[in-house]
Amino acid sequence: MLDYQDCNFKTCGELLATSLAQGGPAPNFLTRWCYHFLCHGEILSDGGPDEVTAPDIKSLIERVENAEEEVLMDLSDAIMACGYRGPINIGTKEAITQAITLHAKVRLIPILNQLHEGLKLYGLDDFLKHHRQMCQQLFVPGHLNEVDSNFLLRALCPDFSEKGSVRRQREMKVINFLQDFLQNLEDMEEANSKEDEEINPGSCESRVPGTTGGGKRISVQSFFQWVTGQAHIPLIETEREAFKIMVAFDHDCDSHYGAHSLCYPIVNACAVGITFPVRHASTYSDFENNLTTAICHG
Repeated sequence: MLDYQDCNFKTCGELLATSLAQGGPAPNFLTRWCYHFLCHGEILSDGGPDEVTAPDIKSLIERVENAEEEVLMDLSDAIMACGYRGPINIGTKEAITQAITLHAKVRLIPILNQLHEGLKLYGLDDFLKHHRQMCQQLFVPGHLNEVDSNFLLRALCPDFSEKGSVRRQREMKVINFLQDFLQNLEDMEEANSKEDEEINPGSCESRVPGTTGGGKRISVQSFFQWVTGQAHIPLIETEREAFKIMVAFDHDCDSHYGAHSLCYPIVNACAVGITFPVRHASTYSDFENNLTTAICHG
């Protein structure tokens, strides 16, 4: 309520509009009915309980759906607090859940109105109104592709030495290590996600592989953000096709830093590039430890 009184949700709408105007990331977290309301100012009539996101309301709906007659009567106060005024029995469960779902949506309307005010920045509100279907992928999950190892590997643009040279062989080994590193990250994310789904079916949360030191976690997405400064694939197709990550190789780090036992990859996020010190990547284990430490503490 304090955020609403201070018009903070209007500021959030302005942030969303600015992010889209600057190429992303997209605010890809709204339910379908919320997005429709931002476009047209009305609630969709065909939305079900699955579009309710508030934990307390979701819990109430689940309890109603699973309740026997006696338990259902014990929930009458909570049900009536959501605006339902009909009979409360097993035969009216569907009507009860519909009323609770509508209550959950209605209480979000003031917030959505403020978000809509913020979207007027850059004229995004009018654009959504006339191009609702086209823009839905930017706001509702399930349409945009997330960063994965395949996208990253296609984007790599290594600056190799002359063919047949010893330097070229070492550089190829580093690129192979990088491919293995990214694929391993993705495999671990998928394994952890399946494990979470088995423990908490329906949960939208997923763990990503942990790293050494302080419990900080990394993923393919966080690697992408570390290298490029962004964690999302470019929204515009032509920008996606032209996107490249320049990869350079440092064979002479001793001349830069003097006698030393270890140095780390150098990232230039503005130029979208990374430089690997070849000397410190003789084995995959060395490469993995070096890169992981750089991402976590760099």
